[in-house]
Amino acid sequence: MPMRRRLVRLNRMAQTALLAGVLVAGSVVAHRWFARWDLTERREYTLAPATKRLLAGLDDQVVVNAYFSRQLPPYLVHLRRQVQDVLEEYRAFARGHLDLEFVDPGDDPAAEQRLRALGIPKLQLEVLERDQFQLSNVYLGLVLLHAGRQEVIPVIQDTGNLEYELTAALLRLTSPQRKGVGWVGAPEADPRARAADPLRRELARLYDLRELPAAGLSAVPEEVAPEA
Repeated sequence: MPMRRRLVRLNRMAQTALLAGVLVAGSVVAHRWFARWDLTERREYTLAPATKRLLAGLDDQVVVNAYFSRQLPPYLVHLRRQVQDVLEEYRAFARGHLDLEFVDPGDDPAAEQRLRALGIPKLQLEVLERDQFQLSNVYLGLVLLHAGRQEVIPVIQDTGNLEYELTAALLRLTSPQRKGVGWVGAPEADPRARAADPLRRELARLYDLRELPAAGLSAVPEEVAPEA
């Protein structure tokens, strides 16, 4: 009986050691080869294939500075975590070509001046403390840096549109030359209405938008023609 108890004890110890080894190995693999199983209903943390291709194709460093105040109102605390999750996923798929840093500007006047120059505003939000509303100054902006150029996302209010904003900023930042896109509008359209068109505005952010006359247009101009 004593021998049998020793064998059972040794067997349990071996199983425990084996399980610990598996967990350690799994942790190392998960750290080196990032993967996320997105089980959320809205698939909030699944990057689009186009975003993954853009990140995988980076051949130079991109730096993302997230200027987020550490002291946030309770209803915004989860936002910082969600933004960090999305940015961590970008960093993983960039394969070492994306550096990420969260910076709390605090009450530093020099930092405040620098962010104001970047176009990142200081937001004044109401916070309920001790049954009284108090004003809290916070920052919720991003700056992307690459090859001496920068793109700024001044305010992040939620993560619903964050991937689009980030990928569009990366595309503008890393494209050596913006492609030309022709825009054919109705000749009687009000120029102010054309400028306010949301589709036109978004295209202008990504491409060199060229106004083309609708009348007499027989061929696509060479500067906006697709490459052969």
